[in-house]
Amino acid sequence: MRFFEDEDFRVLTALEMAMRNHDVAPTALVERIAQLPRGGCRKRLQDLLKRKFIHHENTAYDGYSMKYAAYDFLALRALSKRGTVTGAGSRIGCGKESDIILVQDENGNDCVMKLQRLGRCSFRSVSRNRDYKGNGKTRRGESWFYLSRLAAQKEFAFMKMLYDEGFPVPKPIDHNRHVVVMELVKGTLLNHIQDMAGHEHKVYERCLALMVRLAEHGLIHGDFNEFNIMITDDFRVIMIDFPQMVSTDHRNAVELFDRDVQNLANFFSRRFRVETLLHPSLEKDVERTAALDRQAFASGFFTKKQQMELEAMLEEEVDKEEDEEDEEDETNDDTQEATTETSVAVKSRHEDPAKEAVKEDNAGDEEDGGEEDDTDSMSETDTIAETKRQRLNQVRRDVKDNPNLVGNGVINMEYVKKRMKSVVKRSEDREFNRNMHRNSQKGRAKERIQRELKNTKDFSLFD
Repeated sequence: MRFFEDEDFRVLTALEMAMRNHDVAPTALVERIAQLPRGGCRKRLQDLLKRKFIHHENTAYDGYSMKYAAYDFLALRALSKRGTVTGAGSRIGCGKESDIILVQDENGNDCVMKLQRLGRCSFRSVSRNRDYKGNGKTRRGESWFYLSRLAAQKEFAFMKMLYDEGFPVPKPIDHNRHVVVMELVKGTLLNHIQDMAGHEHKVYERCLALMVRLAEHGLIHGDFNEFNIMITDDFRVIMIDFPQMVSTDHRNAVELFDRDVQNLANFFSRRFRVETLLHPSLEKDVERTAALDRQAFASGFFTKKQQMELEAMLEEEVDKEEDEEDEEDETNDDTQEATTETSVAVKSRHEDPAKEAVKEDNAGDEEDGGEEDDTDSMSETDTIAETKRQRLNQVRRDVKDNPNLVGNGVINMEYVKKRMKSVVKRSEDREFNRNMHRNSQKGRAKERIQRELKNTKDFSLFD
């Protein structure tokens, strides 16, 4: 990193941003994001290519892709600026998902740096075995760097939450991109221990107690085995590696919990000849006392979006019930009015016809007099005031609904400028995409001609 300049990291950052939507980032897009002087970006890309930090392709179009070494340098530069990592040592562990490296902080303390390595040939089924995106979403075009970043964020969140709750986990220090920095645990991996000097049952019971305690707080490790458990000198159990944790509300929670219990029992029975094996059950032996899965957004828990949808559905049900009650009340009122009308009609049938005629004449006179009084009471002043009030309300509604105007009807210049900038940017992006499409078409034509030349036999210029 000492031989890297700021422009090199600027180009790597631009390449990282361009690879969010491209497996191979176009060179023109990288140059546009980096915004270096003319020719400066291509020169930096060539230097990085010589050092084998990036990969170059020129098939459909000219572009570059980033390797994990470049992603490591970006994360290390950010951590070194914070003072979290000032020196790197040797690699002390390697797995199918990550590499473990010994590092030092600015105070000279030894720490552990974990670098996620999703996408290795040995573990490309990560989309089926790990729910890093949440809610069972699978990988659809996302780069392995993005999934590694999600895995690191998830592990750091779980580690910090469990450490604050008093669980035996390493102390989290910092994280950036796909890198997690934690304290160095002075212990031995359970898989490397051959003899416990008579403490096998104690360690086995402590492991099971830790699993049950996690389940009581709403979490299931999902990969609780001898490779993710460390034993200290005083036979304490330290839990590591938990980006695959799920909630006890997960649809496969019972299966995952039983699998962890069975794997642990098989290991202690095979390695240490433990005869008394325990098999706690998630449904019978676990009583939930906390909801850490909601705090850390563990896979399978009831999300905020789902909670809002449930509340909306409940409100709809309540509204439907109220509407039904209103309809029943209206029907009851209608029936009562109908019964009163029928009773009045029945009574009128038994009355004298002469009296009915007199009542009708009196009613007609009262209606005519009422209409005359109403027309006389409505003055022209009230009509004009009502018209003005309606117009004023309409203007206020128009101003409120129009984003180009503020509350008092003045033009909102900030919004207009923002809209103009977005229109100009959209036109520039459209022109840039059109040029990119033209370059890709040229690249495809070039690739087709090369393929035809390669497939042609006995080709000669003089035939």
